[in-house]
Amino acid sequence: MASPQDPQRTRGRPFGVRSRLVVGVLNFESAYRRFPRNGKEEALRPAWTYSSNGSTGYDGAARDISYMFAILPFVEEQALYDRALKNALTNASTGGKGAGDSSSGAATIVSVFRCPSDDASTVMRLRTSKGAPFNYCCNAGDVFYDKWGVSTRAPFGWYGGSGTGTDRRIKDVLDGTANTIMLAEICSARSSPNNSVTDGVTSVSTIKGTVRTNVTSWASGKTPADCLQYADLSISGIWCNSDTGPGANWLQREYVYLFTVMPPNSPTCTSTTGANVRNCGGGGYATASSFHDGGTMFAMCDAAVRFIGDSIDAGLPSATIQSNTYAGQSVHGVYGMLGSMKGGESIGNSVD
Repeated sequence: MASPQDPQRTRGRPFGVRSRLVVGVLNFESAYRRFPRNGKEEALRPAWTYSSNGSTGYDGAARDISYMFAILPFVEEQALYDRALKNALTNASTGGKGAGDSSSGAATIVSVFRCPSDDASTVMRLRTSKGAPFNYCCNAGDVFYDKWGVSTRAPFGWYGGSGTGTDRRIKDVLDGTANTIMLAEICSARSSPNNSVTDGVTSVSTIKGTVRTNVTSWASGKTPADCLQYADLSISGIWCNSDTGPGANWLQREYVYLFTVMPPNSPTCTSTTGANVRNCGGGGYATASSFHDGGTMFAMCDAAVRFIGDSIDAGLPSATIQSNTYAGQSVHGVYGMLGSMKGGESIGNSVD
């Protein structure tokens, strides 16, 4: 079912050079008996707000902080964790300020969050008050992007404003930890000092880290084909090429997800227009990407590292991308199977 260029097991090979990140996530899971959350992390509980019926609100920095915040103490970044926590609690009612404000530590470049193969990480950041770049996103599964929903397909999900969200544990990875993606590389956004929207991307490499905006029917049609067509650079249109795209701010949860629907190094698309922080970064359907030849590095839930090729079977481009709560076998081929943690698929030797 998979070609010889598809996932290749590389146990012992570092995740980029950042195997500490993978171990950090697993050590967090071992300590707290769950994967780190995106939003509503327990350490931020004092910053949560409550309604008259006792449900948690959707307010301030507590909503915006990503899984990377939670694992800072597990990757030898305790001081940065303390700084971000203090800022989040102080700015609990200031919208998203706690995750983007310069005092939060978001502008600090964390080496373990970066891949040295991405030169954009060293040259892109001209406005660090917006947040520092990173290169490793968490797996939100083989679902359609819905930042208000909670994915039940993958180890990481969105922890909702009303306190909704289901914590995932290693034991919940029913398809096997060796066959379920935990983290993957993503190229950080290309940046310019004026939040430019660039028309006319000229090479495949410049697609990486950018977002194709105003993709018609992307929100309603929900098929990979709606986005995949823009791999053809002769199709005119607008690419958001600002400091708010994928990989732009490691502390904000809008930017830390990726989805296993379109193969690695496919375009990232959004149905919205403009280049503001929500439309370009938060509204993009992020795919795994890297500057390695022919594919991208992935970390599995058993801490092994695989190189997954761009040619991996991802199902039919015409298949409708399912909602974030669908059950059963993935409709997105081997790649979708690797993204789902409880699809009940039998992958077998197709990943070795």
